[in-house]
Amino acid sequence: MRGVAPTVLLVSQTVSLPARRRTWQQAQALTQAGWEVRVLCPRGQGQRQRETIDGVQIRRFAQLFEGSSKAGLLAEYVLALTLLIAHLIAARLRGRIDVVQVVNPPDWLVIPALLLRPFGTRIVFDMADFSTYLFEAKFGRRSALMPAVVWLNRLALRIPDLVLSANETYRRIAAVKGRRSPGTTLAVYSYAEHLPPISARVPGPLRIGYFGVLGSQDGVDRLIEAASRLRSAKFELIIVGDGPALPSLREFARQAGLSNARFTGFLSGEAREAAIASFDIAVIADPANRYTHSISMNKAFAYAAHGLAIVSTPLRETKRLLPCALFTRNEDPAALSECLERLLLDESLRKHLGEAARARAKAAFDWHPQSARYVAAMNTLASGIAARIPVVPIA
Repeated sequence: MRGVAPTVLLVSQTVSLPARRRTWQQAQALTQAGWEVRVLCPRGQGQRQRETIDGVQIRRFAQLFEGSSKAGLLAEYVLALTLLIAHLIAARLRGRIDVVQVVNPPDWLVIPALLLRPFGTRIVFDMADFSTYLFEAKFGRRSALMPAVVWLNRLALRIPDLVLSANETYRRIAAVKGRRSPGTTLAVYSYAEHLPPISARVPGPLRIGYFGVLGSQDGVDRLIEAASRLRSAKFELIIVGDGPALPSLREFARQAGLSNARFTGFLSGEAREAAIASFDIAVIADPANRYTHSISMNKAFAYAAHGLAIVSTPLRETKRLLPCALFTRNEDPAALSECLERLLLDESLRKHLGEAARARAKAAFDWHPQSARYVAAMNTLASGIAARIPVVPIA
């Protein structure tokens, strides 16, 4: 038996770390539990190629191409696959890798990970999104590429030694579609590590806010249209986040005459938390489809942790997570505008919804049990080495 710490390589192809909050939480949990944690992820503008943050060793690769259309995505993934194979081989040459954990999308990341299996490496697939539903939300169910997406998803769910999922709905899907035996799937929710203090409101107009990825399928265009219909109160619209749709959303806001719309771009750490805390009304504007009905959105946890009044389109998983939110009667911008108008004009309702959201976060959204379950599963997976490493509680 080797008296050394177990080693994990976390692989993200689409989002850099530490910006990918779910994977960064997992990296920190493993580091605190005695693992050696290495990360392979894309390099964003201004980021270093190599750095160590809080004990996590990060190597970033250049993202040669980022596609938004079906053809663009295919080209991006072919280039990325070639690049990742080279990086995984180089990572293995630099040292032992006991576990490689890949986080989707895309699902095909499990294929290059297979190169490490002959060396005794265990494979973990973290299904942060159900790719079949996500692809359907972007391009429609009848797309010619849908059979390939379905096939890759089933492959990704069958090959790994352990499948993680972002919620219980995804875990059940993984167990069935991957034909997995009991105990080889685990739901790990991305709750906040701690509840932030409630800060005093910053003076100024009421603030309607959104936090998250800015993609074509995220409904931010609906929020902008809804905000453009508001007339009875002064407000500011704050969009916190980045993504491929950011340029078109800026232009859409300009065309809609929203001079009071502000796009912060990507924020992290204290700057991100301060921006979210400044919201008076927090919005989940995603259109209703199979993908959004089943996903547990990180923005929902963040809004609740800050004790914000939340308005959302009527999504099943969001209703389960946030029974304290105000839900629109349908997903139309007009319905969202009605709810926003109501909250802008009713201070007592905003306060009531915010207090209920904070109470919900306190009672149900605790990262520490999730962290302990995740680390225990990883220790079991690398049982020859990691079972002797104590799980260190995260403060």
